[in-house]
Amino acid sequence: MSAVKLTLLHAGDILLDTPFAFSKAKESERRRATLKDTFDRLLSQAKAQDAAVVLFTGNLFDNEYASSDTVAFLTSRFAQMPAVRFLIAAGPKDAAVRAGLYSVCHLPKNVTVFEGGKTAMVSLSDDGEFTFGGWSYDSPDAAFYPLKNLEGPLPFDVLGGYATMENGGVCISESEIAQSGAKYIALSGKPFDGFKKAGNTVYAYSGFLESAGYGDVGFGGANLVRFLEDDTIETERISLGELRYAREVIDVSAMKTTAEADEAIAALIAEKGYGEETALRIVFEGHSIPDFLPPLYNRTPAFGVAELCTVDRSLPDKNEQDYAKDLSVHGELVRAIMPHILKDDTKTKENAARALRITFSALDNDGSSRL
Repeated sequence: MSAVKLTLLHAGDILLDTPFAFSKAKESERRRATLKDTFDRLLSQAKAQDAAVVLFTGNLFDNEYASSDTVAFLTSRFAQMPAVRFLIAAGPKDAAVRAGLYSVCHLPKNVTVFEGGKTAMVSLSDDGEFTFGGWSYDSPDAAFYPLKNLEGPLPFDVLGGYATMENGGVCISESEIAQSGAKYIALSGKPFDGFKKAGNTVYAYSGFLESAGYGDVGFGGANLVRFLEDDTIETERISLGELRYAREVIDVSAMKTTAEADEAIAALIAEKGYGEETALRIVFEGHSIPDFLPPLYNRTPAFGVAELCTVDRSLPDKNEQDYAKDLSVHGELVRAIMPHILKDDTKTKENAARALRITFSALDNDGSSRL
């Protein structure tokens, strides 16, 4: 087996000091403390794996909410590990703006924040044997394109920053990754979905440190990348998160009271056994009466924001042309009321839309609609 030349730990989307404003103060504080605990586990892994470099590819914190406590926390942690090189590619939340946290804090010498709006290079030795390239957002909506109009390979073994292969913000294509000449490209901005290869270049998203969030349940982590003497790469996903994210859907069809929704949530939590280790998001969907509003439930011991998400089937779910040949009562209603919705008078439109909403709801909820 070839010897390890260098070990890299790649993480991103950490968002220290996020306020979690939709949760109670006590839970928000606990959540922030959990994030810091997970960050410490990341640094412990850097020691255990003998990582020479820890690369953060965006959103280490949030400029809008980060405090002097964040500065003190990061500075002390980095200073305690002088043998490790910390490289920071700022993202949209922790953008390297003039009034941002990076501009006012005095980070230890083993920490480098890549400049905004350009690709900077960092070498781990005087002979430039192993080089890192990175870029930072210099504003929350920056769109610097590090591989744009690339004419040849870049002089980097590793290239990292906040970017995705989707539209919006900094966007990188797989063909550009292949042309880059880098051994590994570290990205952020999407859930971790495995290590992939374009040409001879391995690339991966950092995912969230705690988790990919409610959209992708499970524990979060970081990417461990070992560069071997024979120019091959070993990759491994390390689980670090303490909270397990979970997303549950509750059908609120025909519910009339908040108490009914409360009971449904309590029953679900009891059935699944969710507790303090779970960041639980409740999604309310269904065919509810027009004025029913499920609660933002906050009495469960599980951390998380209960999200209201209703699929309102009390309105037409087809377009006007589809209803033209619909011989049901629904079709008759649309044909009778839609001309009023299309009128120029705003009040007429509003009244017609409300009438259609209420009658659809009454039909579809066994007459449970209320005016």
